[in-house]
Amino acid sequence: MIKLYTPVFFIIFLCLLTLQQGALAQKGSSGKPVKGKVVDDTGSPLIGVTVTVKGSPGGTLTDNDGSFSLNIAGPSAYIVFSSVGFAAKEMMVKEGSFIN
Repeated sequence: MIKLYTPVFFIIFLCLLTLQQGALAQKGSSGKPVKGKVVDDTGSPLIGVTVTVKGSPGGTLTDNDGSFSLNIAGPSAYIVFSSVGFAAKEMMVKEGSFIN
């Protein structure tokens, strides 16, 4: 009976850990805000895409609308978008940018 619940607990733990890291990265980050929306080729929002600043710990996930917001330390940085089933993409952004 324990073996049945162990994988479910592990999956829930990983999900909570991922969400916590995204929340902590947003609260603890200082810098300039960058906002955007991640969509596929048809314009549909992509939910749960990991958005990070290259070379920095933490990051965030896109919400139900594919939107995200995070802070960059300098006037510009490389943002990395990654998700299962898609190739990771890097993009140079400037402070106060909106990325679509």
